Amino acid sequence: MGRLQEEWDFYCWYMDPRKPLPPGRVFDPYRKRDDERRAREYGPEVLRRYPSAFTDGSLEPAGRRRQGGYSS
Repeated sequence: MGRLQEEWDFYCWYMDPRKPLPPGRVFDPYRKRDDERRAREYGPEVLRRYPSAFTDGSLEPAGRRRQGGYSS
């Protein structure tokens, strides 16, 4: 995957308020507060759909590596 696609994936993930913060140490101090906000605004079903441990460290959900892309 090219750098441009990786950056686009990052921005799309970051801008989706239902998803947890992307992986990275810079976001670690804000994860708990973000989980609380998502639970308050969208309910527990969103937390089950997009848990904080959403990835294996990449910008794609674990197990979804280029297997047909994303289905929202």
